[in-house]
Amino acid sequence: MLLTREDDEGSTHPYCYARVVGIFHVDVRYHQPGETAPPLSKRMDVLWVRWFDYDTTYTAGWQARRLPRIRYLETDSPYEQFGFVDPSDVIRGVHIIPAFAHGTTSRFLGPSVARSFKEDNIQDHYDYNFYYVNM
Repeated sequence: MLLTREDDEGSTHPYCYARVVGIFHVDVRYHQPGETAPPLSKRMDVLWVRWFDYDTTYTAGWQARRLPRIRYLETDSPYEQFGFVDPSDVIRGVHIIPAFAHGTTSRFLGPSVARSFKEDNIQDHYDYNFYYVNM
């Protein structure tokens, strides 16, 4: 759970959600143009995430007595479905509950390394249509 990104214009929900796919530690070297000394490396920690999209058609909150509902980001570009996040931007971890009654789909993402699955189990290639955010 993170604060809503600045590029999410028109979003009324204060948070955005993502599933952590991987945790990486990267040694980065930046060499400025014209610099003769060898660059020093700096360690950066990053989270590789798959983004969720907040369901604005569903009324949720304390007054409605319902948990927020999200779904995986539906886009043709895999570059928008995934991203990297600085771990210091994470507010807290939340429990994501599959909305079993709404069924599953493969339209968000086909077979991918972003899922842990066994090759003989075709059910692992599906996502649930919706998930509830248990805070």
